[in-house]
This record gives sequence, C-alpha cells and structure tokens, in this order.
Amino acid sequence: MKKSLEIIIGLVAVALFFAGMSWMVNSKKDFIGKRSLSRSDMFCKDRKQLVGLLSYNPTEILPEGSQITEDSGFDRPKSMIGHITSSYYSANLGHSIALALIKEGRSRIDEEVFVFDAQDRCIRAKISSPVFYDSSGERQNV
Repeated sequence: MKKSLEIIIGLVAVALFFAGMSWMVNSKKDFIGKRSLSRSDMFCKDRKQLVGLLSYNPTEILPEGSQITEDSGFDRPKSMIGHITSSYYSANLGHSIALALIKEGRSRIDEEVFVFDAQDRCIRAKISSPVFYDSSGERQNV
C-alpha cells in the first residue's frame, strides 16, 4: 500500500507540470517524484501539455478522445498534435469547454485547431487556458 501511494504521489507531481501548475511544487524541498521532474524528456520541446479548447459553436461538445490537427483538410495521413481528454457543457459559462493534451500546448494559446471525431467530422476550435472560470481568483476571496 505504501509503495503504491508513493507512486501515485510521484505521478501527481509530474502531472502538475503537464497541467501548467508547476508553481504548486516546491522544487527546493525533497519530495517523491522529484527525480522524474529532472529527466531530460520532461523538457522536450514538443511534449504534450494540458490546455483548454473552446469550439467556435458554443453548444457543440467536442467528443472525448477526438484527434486534434493543425489543418482541416481530409487528406491522409494526418499529423495529429493532440487529443481531447475531457469535454462538457458549462452552464455557468454558457459554452462547451474541453481539456486536451497538445504538443507545445501552452505556447499555442489562441491558435485555431481542428478536431476530428470518430465519424470523421471536422470541428473548428481555439486553444485556451485550461482555467475557464474565475481565472483571476476573485470569487474565492468574497
């Protein structure tokens, strides 16, 4: 049990870097998973990073597992840059929202991408921050 808990904690530390929340990890202190964060592949330029996606049609929910490309053409093979990990409709925002893992994702905020679902439909979307609601934190300090 203890060993599996250590592995889970280590994975959480690594996952925080994928999600752009490295500020939550104190790199000056020793912790489980610290060695994994110093591996060279953690700094690969084309590593997939967690980002938000917004479809141009606010009511269209992007299908989970769908592949993301840089172009809308139907030529094959296609170069995939990522995939949708989760997708929902937000009643608070009045818009569908999605999370995705995309190569160099955080450096691509505001870029247009194309999502291809299992039926080969092409859906236009825009890369955004993975924080959709109260990104400034104003509501937590009411």
